[in-house]
Amino acid sequence: MLLLRLVSVFWLVCLPALVFAGGFFGTSLENHDHSGPTVGGNVLQNTTLNSPLIVTPTWSGPTTLLNPNLTGIITGGASYTSPTITTGTLTAPAVTGYAQASLPAAPSAGTLAMVTDNIRGLWVYYANQWFSLTFDEVNVKWFGAKGDGITDNTTAIQATFAAASAGAEIVFPRGTFRYTTAIAMTDKINVRGSGGRVSILAPDGVGAFTYAFTGGFGDSTIRDLGIEGTNTTAQVAIYQPGTLNDADELYGVTIRNVLIRNFNIAVKFRTVRNLTIQDSWFQDINSGIQLEGKCLGVTIDNVKIVRAAGSGIGTQYGILTNSFNYTLGTGIVSPESVRMSHVSVYGFTYGVALVSVIFADLLHSDLSATGLGVSYSTTPAILNIKDNYIEMVGAAATEGIFGADQATIINTQVNIEGNHVVGVANALATSYGVRLGTNASAGNQDNVRVVGNSFVGMTAIDIATYLSGNITIQGNLCYSTGTAYSIYAGSVPTNRPVYIDHNHTYLTIGYSNTDYSSGRVQVGANTVNQTTVSFGQAGSWGSPTFTAGDYTANGTMTFTVAAGDVVTNAYTFQGQAMRWNFSVETATVGGTLNTQLRIAVPDGKVIAKKTRTPFLYADAGVMGIGYIEALPGGTFVTLNKTSGNWSLATDTTAVWGQLSMEIQ
Repeated sequence: MLLLRLVSVFWLVCLPALVFAGGFFGTSLENHDHSGPTVGGNVLQNTTLNSPLIVTPTWSGPTTLLNPNLTGIITGGASYTSPTITTGTLTAPAVTGYAQASLPAAPSAGTLAMVTDNIRGLWVYYANQWFSLTFDEVNVKWFGAKGDGITDNTTAIQATFAAASAGAEIVFPRGTFRYTTAIAMTDKINVRGSGGRVSILAPDGVGAFTYAFTGGFGDSTIRDLGIEGTNTTAQVAIYQPGTLNDADELYGVTIRNVLIRNFNIAVKFRTVRNLTIQDSWFQDINSGIQLEGKCLGVTIDNVKIVRAAGSGIGTQYGILTNSFNYTLGTGIVSPESVRMSHVSVYGFTYGVALVSVIFADLLHSDLSATGLGVSYSTTPAILNIKDNYIEMVGAAATEGIFGADQATIINTQVNIEGNHVVGVANALATSYGVRLGTNASAGNQDNVRVVGNSFVGMTAIDIATYLSGNITIQGNLCYSTGTAYSIYAGSVPTNRPVYIDHNHTYLTIGYSNTDYSSGRVQVGANTVNQTTVSFGQAGSWGSPTFTAGDYTANGTMTFTVAAGDVVTNAYTFQGQAMRWNFSVETATVGGTLNTQLRIAVPDGKVIAKKTRTPFLYADAGVMGIGYIEALPGGTFVTLNKTSGNWSLATDTTAVWGQLSMEIQ
């Protein structure tokens, strides 16, 4: 038995009525030496009195026992004034039902009403207005939606949206809701399901949602839904067509935890601020996300976009950003501040195509494309392409990362850093890891840093620049084996140099003689084919490490050279041209004499084209002039004596030569 003692006079005095409902009580109401408190009307409802109800203060109010079980007694103290005690049966008050539009205009505060249409449920009147007690949730089934996958629910869905007021959340419960007119989103309305595999919208021959309203704040969220189209390969699942005036813009649109399948395009917006697409999966589509025109402050995070069995019309894009010409507004405007992270894109011709964008990030993403992994064109401000896995698949794949030609230089900063670019089954000899500009057009992809990336499987060149400058190529791992060059800088513009330094390459680094000699290409220390090779700074000379085997002779004749005999052995590069100076003195000639001594080409380079040039010699102390011959495919040059054989000599043979030749 629970004893409830109400001992505080303050509490008794301040509460004019007490209600005890549905219990077993022994209750004592006392004033504890405080005289004269008045306890107002009291109700004991559905209560069994198993012990005395003791009333010691002066009690002037009535007591009502509703549905009582009076097994106890009622007593009073010396000052007890008998109260009025009545008994009766409790009947719940009736709540009147109304259509929402017919709610009473100004009832008493606290009045309850049951709304039978629109936002159905219990409402209360307070502070001169009606409030729904159903938390602004509107269920489409209240308006007749079936969710059986067969019934056309268009009318019921439209009625639901018509009934919802600003701030309401429209709920699609478990089921498959077929409809034949795209849902027109309205201002400040949210849509929610119970998960992408259980609450399924099934538009038939139409898009799923359209944002046709053009002014004010959108402030809307679509979440926890599946959208699976039928006959929709020419449709956009979630679409804002926009207008020709960029002043007609939406604000605050969120798409979260949404599964979209079987559409031409999953999501397309024009003219929206603060758009978030997050934690979603778009499958079996022709294109994923397209942003056009004035799309400002866009976040795309943790979204999986897969073409797979997708079909439709137009070019295949995982993600596309492009400008739009607002002919009734401010003209050409591009998306701005677009952040893409943890995105997975598979199976499209273009993984991510940034045709036009102002400030963008592509970070920590997994891309696989059959044409171009990441392409960009007009990108003023900053573009960061960092820490991504980029896979190029199939014979038609051309570039992992491609900066398209520009008519003029763009004031920008492009950072291509920390990416791993892979070619898979690239049959054509045209796949590049990073290509900035083309060798047949304008180039102008300036102000780019290609730093700390790795490449494998390319069939053309790992990193190539054409007609573009102010580029840094540094710290990259270029391990494609089927390329012509690992790194190539072509037609570098005046006063816009390309810097190539501290890269690890499987094949050589290429550039034109003119660009190198003019300083337009600056080459530092790089490692080629897993052997440390210093190309030196532009215009500087390098010397190979002395090896006695680098000095030989034809046949059985010997040419013996000690390290101290080599006065000079230095070289430099200008593109594929090697300039080489050597001076060997006090060498020894022996064996069966003939006309040819040999010296190895520095750093293991291979001769590309035949070259002949004179050199000066001392044969056993006798001066003369011969010729140096370099033959294609060779790794040695021959020093030919034209007036008979070389002489036997000990420490009295010397050769001095200088030549320029093209190497592979």
